[in-house]
Amino acid sequence: MKRRIFIFGVVALFAAFCNGFAAPKPTKIACVGDSITAGNGIKNKEMDTYPSVLQEMLGKKYEVENFGASGRTLLKKGDHPYWNDGNYKRALEFMPDIVILKLGTNDSKPQNWRHKDEFIANMREMIAAFKNLETKPKIYLCTPMYASRPAWGITEEVVHNEVVPAVKKVAKLEKLKLIDLHSMFEGQGDMLGDGIHPNEEGAMKMAGIFYKVLTNKNPPKLEAIRGRKSNEGGFARLDMPMRRDTLSIVYPKQSDENKSWVWIAEDFSKLNKERKKLLEGGSQLMFWKTPTTCRQMKEALDWSVEFYFYGIERHKLFRNVDLDFSGRGANVALMLAEKISDRVASITLRDPELEEGLTLAKVVERKIPVYVLPKNSNVVKALKDLGVNVILGQPNEF
Repeated sequence: MKRRIFIFGVVALFAAFCNGFAAPKPTKIACVGDSITAGNGIKNKEMDTYPSVLQEMLGKKYEVENFGASGRTLLKKGDHPYWNDGNYKRALEFMPDIVILKLGTNDSKPQNWRHKDEFIANMREMIAAFKNLETKPKIYLCTPMYASRPAWGITEEVVHNEVVPAVKKVAKLEKLKLIDLHSMFEGQGDMLGDGIHPNEEGAMKMAGIFYKVLTNKNPPKLEAIRGRKSNEGGFARLDMPMRRDTLSIVYPKQSDENKSWVWIAEDFSKLNKERKKLLEGGSQLMFWKTPTTCRQMKEALDWSVEFYFYGIERHKLFRNVDLDFSGRGANVALMLAEKISDRVASITLRDPELEEGLTLAKVVERKIPVYVLPKNSNVVKALKDLGVNVILGQPNEF
């Protein structure tokens, strides 16, 4: 019995010792706002919105969550009040230690600002809701961004002359730290893609501003293109989150400007002979499957077009692309080629499962080569009947 008591005591003492050295919980930051916080206009929201970049800058000691919601107003009588959005409830349930509150841009629209007499009271009410949380978070209040040109009813005149002073008044009344994003972005329209929403460079600047406020240190310099780097069979590889999946990029040792880049609509698994040959020939390979998992063709097509321009704008890829899609994804590939027919060099369809009613007039007109694998696929006749330039077997380069 004494031996058992002794062992129990040792275990309890060891547990208490370990708990004393347990890693502290991360500081939780809630980024509350509208589409500027959500990341409208930024193609890879998992990597390039200001909350995502701020998380990367701050590291594991912090947990940064994005509670931005597009089109939302601070005004309760606005057309889309943040109060009614699920993100507001989730932000409160998150029990943050720090709140970055940035609302007011959509309030400046004519249909919303007619209720401007209630703006200050509504903002103080929202601040009180966060102040009353058990965590007693520190709240940073942000002015709306500079509007470099009118859009969606948002004008710089109303933002600068009316909304910004109202936010500053609330910060003074509530004794909160004010972050004047408006003055920090004034005259920097090149960072505001559509005049209202920050692009990737603008979001990086926002994250740097918040980092300095939170830490009193200059923000670390991050590469524009970031992710997990590795070596894949002698070729450089980069993985990063994008939408619901992982985007994997494998780079050739020497790019050939005369070659297209290749979009392979699947998760990266390994480099087979076929893909190594493409890399050796100077083509860049991008693996991303998300659009092929969409239930609606419109969503799949919208994401595909966005991804194509993300590739050439963000990753500086060449203009032309080769599409390599499988199964039901073949429909997405053909419809994407129809949408950007002058930019698609070839299409490879593997075990395709085609839907009825496809309209491929531009694919036919431009005679885009469509490689079908296997050669005896039952869709070959259907494509040929539509006038598609079907080529059986592998592309010539393979």
